[in-house]
Amino acid sequence: MLFIALITFIVFIYLTYRNPLLALATLCALLPTYLLRFEISVPFEALAKNGGIPFTILEIIIWAIFFGWFFSLLWKNASSTSTLWKRGVRGDLIILKKRLQFIKWPLAIFFVASIIAIFISPEKLSALGVWRAYFLESIITFLLLLAIIKNKNDFKKIVFGLSIPALYISLYAIAQRFFGAPIPYPWQNELRITSIFEYPNAVGLFLAPIIILIVGQIISNPKFKSLTNYYLLLATILSLLAIIFAKSDGAIFSVIGAGILFILLNLFFNKKYKSGVVILLLVFLAGGLLFSVLEMAQEKIMLQDWSGFVRLTIWGETWNMLRNNWFFGAGLSGYQTAIIPFHESRDWMEIFLYPHNIILNFWSELGLIGLASFLWLLEKFGKVCYTSIKSSPLWKRGVRGDLIFMITAICAMSALLIHGLVDVPYFKNDLSILFWIIYSMPIILSSHN
Repeated sequence: MLFIALITFIVFIYLTYRNPLLALATLCALLPTYLLRFEISVPFEALAKNGGIPFTILEIIIWAIFFGWFFSLLWKNASSTSTLWKRGVRGDLIILKKRLQFIKWPLAIFFVASIIAIFISPEKLSALGVWRAYFLESIITFLLLLAIIKNKNDFKKIVFGLSIPALYISLYAIAQRFFGAPIPYPWQNELRITSIFEYPNAVGLFLAPIIILIVGQIISNPKFKSLTNYYLLLATILSLLAIIFAKSDGAIFSVIGAGILFILLNLFFNKKYKSGVVILLLVFLAGGLLFSVLEMAQEKIMLQDWSGFVRLTIWGETWNMLRNNWFFGAGLSGYQTAIIPFHESRDWMEIFLYPHNIILNFWSELGLIGLASFLWLLEKFGKVCYTSIKSSPLWKRGVRGDLIFMITAICAMSALLIHGLVDVPYFKNDLSILFWIIYSMPIILSSHN
């Protein structure tokens, strides 16, 4: 695996030098490579006892793109005329600075809070690994997105890259459901597919926001009958089937909620396509009405089934823990240790890795400052989206591509947050990067216009 990692690093440095946008799109296509893990031996005794420093292929790709992009700045600066440098390479840094201007303070506080959370944690080595993957590397990816992607047409390549793992994850999920591919214990008893992941909800957490991104790209393309759109439509349908076969209720509701929001926003802003959207709205309402009358669906929404009871229990125990650690929380990777004195359900329920609620997740891991900065980041995201949609000429002229792009960003983030009400949509290698990909969308469009 170490040899594969070395080859991957070299390939992505070269690819980034030649075409950084293609390198980012390929990164998106390979997000699940965090499952490919290896260790690098080190001379430090504390780390050596744990077998060395753990890495994933995904991390190698991120660092290769970062170093490839950074050294290309230095190389092209030394080998180009000052005019070319100012218009080309230096332009990346100018764009990055401009795009960070509006969110620099909440982003900085969020990052500092994540560093503080390492020292608060009772499991500092584990916390350091979590910080590196979920904060340092994901935010580096975010900065690369802001520096390299110039406009929404560039971003379409990112969405196309995301459609590739959506397709192969879905295909393997279907193979598990219908063609006898193995399902990990204990999920085979319930016939809940997991695809390449270890548990079913990971399928929904990854695919739900991507479905919204792909659908937005399909609708924004005026040449609907293009081969690319047929491929994207296939990826969407298979992804929806994968979520259904995973029986990921949170993902199903998040896609439905984001879909309804997508239609309502188009009804309000996109008057040019109002008639077609009305039909879609009626279809969604009819389907939603049919779904809501089912007793099972009502139980899911009201958390009256077993899964809901488990989550209510987790939240209650987490709240009791946070009342004693309200400012700093448990620290990164500290939740399982901090919750032990408050785990009254130990006779029948294990201690989960996180509280399964996006507010409690961030509060527990990053403390009150980290939670506040995360909410501030979301407020900035909403403000950028609202300002861009309301400003001329985005909605007054009915510019289809820009408007759909911004609405798609809102709905993809909504899908992530809706699912986050009952699950963990950030604290995972692929999900943290997916969050920042979505977060970058309105910033890229608003600074481009």
